[in-house]
Amino acid sequence: MKQILGVGMIAVATLLAGCITKVREPEPIAMTMHCGALTVSAVFSGEELTLDTGQERISMRQAISASGARYVEPGDESTSFWNKGNTAQLRIKDKPWPQCVAAGTLAEPFKARGNEPFWAFDLDGGTFSLDRPGAAREITASYVQNSAGNDILIDVENQNRVTDLRISQQLCHDSMSGMVYPYSVRMTLDSEPLAGCGGDPKRLLQGEQWRVVSLDGNPVVADSEITINFVDDGLIAGSASCNWYSGQYQVKGDGLGISELVSTRRACQPPLMEQEAAFLKKLPGIDRFDFNSEGQLLLLSRDAPVAVARKSGY
Repeated sequence: MKQILGVGMIAVATLLAGCITKVREPEPIAMTMHCGALTVSAVFSGEELTLDTGQERISMRQAISASGARYVEPGDESTSFWNKGNTAQLRIKDKPWPQCVAAGTLAEPFKARGNEPFWAFDLDGGTFSLDRPGAAREITASYVQNSAGNDILIDVENQNRVTDLRISQQLCHDSMSGMVYPYSVRMTLDSEPLAGCGGDPKRLLQGEQWRVVSLDGNPVVADSEITINFVDDGLIAGSASCNWYSGQYQVKGDGLGISELVSTRRACQPPLMEQEAAFLKKLPGIDRFDFNSEGQLLLLSRDAPVAVARKSGY
């Protein structure tokens, strides 16, 4: 009897084994996201996330969250990545980054405008709203967002007045103020082709540390370091050559304003102190920013370059 039961149990076990299908692991999903001026690569694989910032590679695991998918670094929850649709919030060692947006998509609210003739539209809450001066809100309609390479196509539903609306992720200068924006916008309105700029200019500054390479047209002192960090809450801070400084900045409709600078008071060699004094004196006089063909940040005063800086990580 024992032998018969043993054979039977083996037969049943063999039958069950043949019915079990091995569950396939999900294919990894890779996504490029722009967190202000910082570009990161996120690879999702099951409950694992590998985040590459260009400076470091961070491994995270999914954690409990009320909405979206939140990932944290094991043993250090001060580093996290909270993904919600095409956006995410990144924190590294408790430092917050600007909202991360998946490449080829837009995050709401998104604003765009153009001149001669003036027009402006918002994308917010799934709704496209267009205004022109001297008239009530002209168009309010839902829209669909589609990706076309590096461009985003906006299909305004139930409207034949707005067509060929294309948003490209490339620098755009407002034709009146000269302000630089992260997106160029083209559309046809009532058969008339229009062009303008869109997005938040602050996102071009935030997310990366900028290291000054020249001041008033002269290279910085050898082995010295002048850095600029534009933080999301309006704080500007960094190294002035010898001491650390901080202050307030504001990106306005027509430019960039910097004020209320304070710094530590450590003494260094005379060349560093002279360079630092010149930098701190000129920083509040900056009224505009732009970028050159190499992607370097130009800090301008009355259109004359005060400082040229390059990305240097974070």
